[in-house]
Amino acid sequence: MVRRQSRPCETARHRDHLVRDGRARSAEEQVAEVNMKRSLLFAAVLTAAGVIGCTSMTPQQQGTMSGAAIGAAAGAGIAAIAGGSGWTGAAVGAVAGGVAGNIRGSKQQK
Repeated sequence: MVRRQSRPCETARHRDHLVRDGRARSAEEQVAEVNMKRSLLFAAVLTAAGVIGCTSMTPQQQGTMSGAAIGAAAGAGIAAIAGGSGWTGAAVGAVAGGVAGNIRGSKQQK
């Protein structure tokens, strides 16, 4: 009886560097995937904190916070697409969204 040598166990961790078509991913692609996962986790945590924190706010405060959050997300996305700094885009978007949300929230409160 001839015994075949068994191959080492291929787990998902060992295959992380492969793409579906079998070619190896570059280091940049692996870093980009990790950064995307971190960004999604951060966005989920930020969204949950925002929803929980808004329960005892006035309509004007809620408008300011939601406007700032939406503006920051939009600003970061636009800046990333345009090739600029995502952080700068998020900051500018948060300020603009916060001002617009404050104005809208004050009108709702009346």
